[in-house]
Amino acid sequence: MNRIIVGWGRMGMEGYPRLLEGRIFWRGELQLVVTREHEWFELPLHRHDFVEINYVAEGNGHHYIGDARLDVRQGDIFVLPVGASHVYRPNSKEAKDDLVVYNFLIGKDTLEDYLRLYPLPLNLSDALGLTNSAYRRYRDCAGDVRRLMTASYREYALGQAGVEGMMLAYLTQLLLVLYRLELSEGEEGPGHVSADVSKVLQYVEDRYAERITLRDAASLIPVSVSHLQRLFKGETGQSFIEYVQNRRIERSRELLEGSRYSVAEVARLVGYQDTKFFHELFRKKTGQTPLQYRKGK
Repeated sequence: MNRIIVGWGRMGMEGYPRLLEGRIFWRGELQLVVTREHEWFELPLHRHDFVEINYVAEGNGHHYIGDARLDVRQGDIFVLPVGASHVYRPNSKEAKDDLVVYNFLIGKDTLEDYLRLYPLPLNLSDALGLTNSAYRRYRDCAGDVRRLMTASYREYALGQAGVEGMMLAYLTQLLLVLYRLELSEGEEGPGHVSADVSKVLQYVEDRYAERITLRDAASLIPVSVSHLQRLFKGETGQSFIEYVQNRRIERSRELLEGSRYSVAEVARLVGYQDTKFFHELFRKKTGQTPLQYRKGK
């Protein structure tokens, strides 16, 4: 998205938000696009004629929406209705403050066609701005949105036969996850993640490339290892080890797609010194070897 907006030139935060039209992005009649952007300071405040779902994949920074200035970090989700003015800003121009955001763009025509086949519950219609103009913010505590965003981004980038059907399938899954998050807002029930588990999830996000254990995580709260094991599995649906492995494999897929690191280097960067173990785990999780995955890209 940034590559297209750059043509607008420089613009201050106080300027009138420019309109970014979906026709710039659409391929054919299907109005669904997924982008992955490194946010920067020259990007102007802008608005869209499409619905946009943002996922903060890496880093920290700020999200300006209308007159609001929101601190954001990895795992934040925003649903922006048509016409909402916004822009992301990293904390600084230094490489250490890189802010990476996935954007799932949904055109009005495609959304209307979709709704004729799959009417949305009122809660979700509200969240998408179909019945009001307010944005929504959620936290991806269980990692479901991250997995959908990375998978749909890769699907869209490859553009293989059947991509339209696959993108609609990802849209359906994404909307259902958002629906569950909408229902769980303020509730202590399925889908709710406690402050203790949120702390552990952030610990994993900050240190997944290091040697971390359930005992280390339990000491943060602090609770017994067995108690955290039950609590973590009950709230995320995964064991602690499974969650760490899944996060490492997700990051390794991003590195295999977007870097020239060797497989051994990728393994070390995500926390595995044993390349053979990483190779076997990657194949178990994705159905492909790391090299097959990279060549498929």
